[in-house]
Amino acid sequence: RSPARRLLHDVIKMFENIRKIFRSTPPPAPPAPIGKPKGYAFRGSDPGVSYFAQRKRNTEILQKYQTIYNQGGIVAGAVDAYALYIFAPGYEIISDDENAKAMVEPRLSEMEFSRVAQEGIISACVLGDAFQENVYQAAGGYSYTRNLDAATFDIIFDVLGEITGYRQVFTTEKGTTMKQDFAVDEITHLTLFPQTASPYGQSLIARAYDDILRDTKIMEGTATEYRDWETDRKSTRLNSSH
Repeated sequence: RSPARRLLHDVIKMFENIRKIFRSTPPPAPPAPIGKPKGYAFRGSDPGVSYFAQRKRNTEILQKYQTIYNQGGIVAGAVDAYALYIFAPGYEIISDDENAKAMVEPRLSEMEFSRVAQEGIISACVLGDAFQENVYQAAGGYSYTRNLDAATFDIIFDVLGEITGYRQVFTTEKGTTMKQDFAVDEITHLTLFPQTASPYGQSLIARAYDDILRDTKIMEGTATEYRDWETDRKSTRLNSSH
């Protein structure tokens, strides 16, 4: 095992030991019902707003962040490092119930857990959020999870900031605007860098956007100056030969 994997295993074991200690004590009283909040977590939204109205998220800039990542280079390498750091050592299912473990392990392999989770982490880094649909069987049981385009999603929340659902709005190739609403339990919403006054996460590329543009302009300027210098040098050499 790698040192990182041993450390992760030891930490998980530590929590398992703590759980065993608490299992020997009488069960705690059931928690009191959760009260309704009074404070305004976000600035609020109207769930009844038409999806043809102006959206609060800027899909265009989110797609630009995705393009910057897709072009590779230092930016993509920095984003990929997050997912690789988490999943490169692999993972191990630890449970006191061997039967439960035997049921979970093949299920995670079947749903391609590592790929789905890694895609979610990359989306959360690039776009600030990952929205993954929890697909259920016709009978109601859980089937699998798949990643959706986070740039097309809006979070629906009430005036107090309590999330009540999710809405996907996108435009087809023919220019038709489509929408799909999801209940809270139908979407796994992943955010790595939350924002205090917003239900959406913060994109790493958004935080470094000005630096990325500045570095790009510097590289383009340097390349232009070199081309101009090379052109002048060749022109001077040609004139000298005459």
